Amino acid sequence: MTPAFLSPEKNRVFITGVTGYLGAHLVAELLALPWVKLTCFVRAPSQQAGLARLRTSMTEFGIWETGFSDRVTIIIGDLGKPKLGLNTTQYAQLLNDVDVVLHNGAAVNYVLTYAQLKNTNVNGTQEILKLAQEQDIAFVNVSTLRLFDARSDGQPIRETDAVDEKSTSYSGYSRSKWISEKLVAAAGKRGMPYFVVRPGLICAGKGYNSPNINDALAKLVTGCIQLGAAPQSQFQFNLTSLDYVVKGLVELMLASDTNGKTFHLVNDTPTLCSRILETARTLGYPVEMCGYLQWVAKLKAIASTSDNALLPLLDYFEDDLPQKSQGRVFDSSLTQSFISDRPVEDAQIDDAALMRVIEGFSQFQLFHKPA
Repeated sequence: MTPAFLSPEKNRVFITGVTGYLGAHLVAELLALPWVKLTCFVRAPSQQAGLARLRTSMTEFGIWETGFSDRVTIIIGDLGKPKLGLNTTQYAQLLNDVDVVLHNGAAVNYVLTYAQLKNTNVNGTQEILKLAQEQDIAFVNVSTLRLFDARSDGQPIRETDAVDEKSTSYSGYSRSKWISEKLVAAAGKRGMPYFVVRPGLICAGKGYNSPNINDALAKLVTGCIQLGAAPQSQFQFNLTSLDYVVKGLVELMLASDTNGKTFHLVNDTPTLCSRILETARTLGYPVEMCGYLQWVAKLKAIASTSDNALLPLLDYFEDDLPQKSQGRVFDSSLTQSFISDRPVEDAQIDDAALMRVIEGFSQFQLFHKPA
């Protein structure tokens, strides 16, 4: 049995992607462990500016605490540059200050090509791996279930299933994360301790309840409210509680025998798109429920005259998308075997959480509250 990646004896964590939605919440969850020493990788002109970026992000999510400033070290750099943009002295010091890397940094974009994402998502992973392999540092890689966007055969997608070129053919983002996973696995074969987590589409939970205003869910809700229409169909998502993803990931770092494994941090019970927008209707938003194809036609009809939030994703809404989404079924049995007896929130999204998320989108002024 291999030891835990994180413990009071191995407590120095180097984390990337800290100013994003998931990363900021991971910082808060890690700092809930009083013995953790956290080094945060930030792109900024100075350490002071980097700390200000982190503080601003976490304050927006309602999770910043005054004492955090004294408990984090800021490293300024760039994932897209050789040696992370660090000079020789900075690089050597970082090597000596890390027990485990939590690599969460990535450019998340479903429209850009692989070539446009490669520098940050693939080359950046490669540079972080070089760091880890120099000192036998354990490596936790945050990947994505979007590796399987092109798969819809109705068979459960297990954590042990192979990923291939076909399953990742849907987007440049999927492809970039697949190549990143391959690099991590290759480093593992050379002796680097590692494991991979693939979260579902993250939605605010109970404890961590600030919404992500930049993800696909925000665009869907905003676009439907702007359009005044939503699809009444079998179109569905694997919406997963933020509490579950954040706490589950940290608990996996604290667990033994995770080396070389892949974990699906996902709600195995999908959420219908219509349920999300019916919640918006309950809150008073004038949204007409219509057939999926009729809804897509309404979007296309305004494509040249509107700034609807969904228009950049218009190509995603293929005629058979509802059927494909029904055929994409995830299995997280391995993950459950590791965290089911640990203090981890349920992955499910209840109606109260959906209401909080939609009201949160309104508070961030993605759209106006109904009169």
